[in-house]
Amino acid sequence: MLIQIPRREAKRAIALDWITAHLPAGATLNEKRMNEALAAVHDDTAAVRRYLVDSGRITRPEPGVYSIPNG
Repeated sequence: MLIQIPRREAKRAIALDWITAHLPAGATLNEKRMNEALAAVHDDTAAVRRYLVDSGRITRPEPGVYSIPNG
């Protein structure tokens, strides 16, 4: 489990890559399922979701829906 999200962008990128690797590749999840998946790696699921979307590691095709790219 990740204790905190790094402030430095380079370290945060490494952490976000690690988190993305723990998500089901190619899946589309509703917000509840995404929160459940993220809770396994960090307590602040909203912040992690925001970082993942902002960095382009996952997409949000519509409100409350998240797509995880394949590998």
